[in-house]
Amino acid sequence: MVQSNLTEITTWYQTILKVAGEQHDLLVDGKFGSSTSHALECFQEMSELEPSGVLDVATNVALNQVAMEWIYRRLISTPLGKMTDELRNALKRFQQDYGLEADGKVGPATRDVMVRVLRTELPSPLRYYHAHLGQGGPPGTPETMDSGLEGATEPEPSGIYEKDDRELTSNTIDRPFRWICLLNPQYESGSYGWGSGLLISPRHVLTAAHVITDEIDGSKGIRQYEEAARVVVYPGHDGRGLAQRIDGIDPFSGWMGPHRHKPECAKDSKSCDYALIELEKSIGDREFELKIRNPVAEKRKVKLGYWGDSGGGFEIRAVTQKDLNGVKLFSAGYPKGLRKKQVIAPGVGLDNTDTKRLRERWPDVFRNVICNFIDTEHGQSGSPVWRHLEQAGKTVCQLVGVQTSVDRKFNYAVAMTEEVLTQIAKWAPTTFRYSGGLLSVKK
Repeated sequence: MVQSNLTEITTWYQTILKVAGEQHDLLVDGKFGSSTSHALECFQEMSELEPSGVLDVATNVALNQVAMEWIYRRLISTPLGKMTDELRNALKRFQQDYGLEADGKVGPATRDVMVRVLRTELPSPLRYYHAHLGQGGPPGTPETMDSGLEGATEPEPSGIYEKDDRELTSNTIDRPFRWICLLNPQYESGSYGWGSGLLISPRHVLTAAHVITDEIDGSKGIRQYEEAARVVVYPGHDGRGLAQRIDGIDPFSGWMGPHRHKPECAKDSKSCDYALIELEKSIGDREFELKIRNPVAEKRKVKLGYWGDSGGGFEIRAVTQKDLNGVKLFSAGYPKGLRKKQVIAPGVGLDNTDTKRLRERWPDVFRNVICNFIDTEHGQSGSPVWRHLEQAGKTVCQLVGVQTSVDRKFNYAVAMTEEVLTQIAKWAPTTFRYSGGLLSVKK
């Protein structure tokens, strides 16, 4: 075997070991050395295979299986190391999803695409993986065909469980609803998106990362990522009819957000699906003159504020998933199906056997994720999730997450864990302070 083939194959299994095989410290360099041999041995022991430290047939098969499980977020119910019809069909579907010859054989072309997907250089083949609630439609399969492990036979998850409990927000200029923003990301390709977000400082809006990322058709028919060229933010947007609105449709106007921050892993990990938008101007400390219509006509000056400002009653404090199991939660945002009307939705957090199994099997993907039963549809991605706490006889609204995606068993939000809050403070160090579990704005 020539050296170039050895390098390509070594790069392939090093990537699988690092991304899907829980050997996170392994350097992917295409060279077989002692660290790669040790990583293979650890993987073999975990997979209950002979721990030889070399790539044998059974280990090759096991690597393909964990790669397919990681890419499709679905376990294959066969022992690792055995080529079964279920695994072969998964490989064929992967090849079909990416325009390859669907023969179930893993050659150079299949290995190359597999590496690029694992590195998030290519989008996930799952049409509903991100659920793209902010973009008004599911993220595309890599080519224009309805194939894939989920897409071909299963309906799109609705995100609504049993009875739809969402209600229209009666007054979007009240706290906290005036801090909840309709987002309009716009792209150089001419497309635009839709999402929700939350003002958490005078000029920063927290949202889901995929709200400000679109997927477009590349030159070879493969879907590629496109970052938003600009994002327009509308705090307290009220899409109801004239007779129902307290003030105008945009009582606090629309504001450009030219600067965005999101984690490097945002493309392919539910735990990293959060982003921070920095506005051109500071708006949270401004007073706006509103023309109130109901119940009586009057002019009123209202300071916009933000979640966690000095008015009290709202805070951003670190949480864990188990903190929220069985806890009543609330969320508010802008579902596309209701034509830019803000809704509030109650729900409950969930941390049971199923959710713990997800974190154990894919710790990097689900480490910051809250599973929940908050009714959610397209456009609500990026919506804040909060709970009510009683502190010293007062009710405090604690921000605990950002709603991101839907699934068939439950919906997902990125939790405001210590990791997430630390990252937000690093993105805007002159604005935020994270100390003692609390994210606050510097004065």
